[in-house]
Amino acid sequence: MARDEAEASALTLEAGIDVELPRFTCFGTGVEEALTRGLLSMKTVDAAVTRVLVEKSRLGLFENPYTNEDAITLGAPEHRLVAADAFAGVLYGDINPAAKLPVSIPRSAVAMPYFYNHKLKSAGSPIQPELGAVYPFGHGISYTTFAYSDFALRRSLVPIDGEA
Repeated sequence: MARDEAEASALTLEAGIDVELPRFTCFGTGVEEALTRGLLSMKTVDAAVTRVLVEKSRLGLFENPYTNEDAITLGAPEHRLVAADAFAGVLYGDINPAAKLPVSIPRSAVAMPYFYNHKLKSAGSPIQPELGAVYPFGHGISYTTFAYSDFALRRSLVPIDGEA
């Protein structure tokens, strides 16, 4: 756990997370303060910046940094099909949009590395259940609850082009 934004920035960059999105919450002033306090080396910052610049170059963002807005197609038939499939998945219960953790958050660093689906840690020592996870894999809430009643369609065919 970081005590402040400077420590959080240092830990984050040292862990290999090079970009803070959607905006700078910690990196804005945290990186500079972490450098000043000696929590972070310039070598680590340079490595992170290099990885970001290499990826931008690979994606061609230096040659074409701006999106051609005329080339953007909103509401294209293929986009509508994807949206219709997603909606059908929610409607039939195949997909459940949720705020569930994709990782486990261990109770203590002693439990690291913590895997919800392994009986042994990477060193071969057993996982200690008393240390466990504060928030296990899949912890969270579901945003959907629904029930069907008197379900009927007004038509036997429904157009997919958005026209009624």
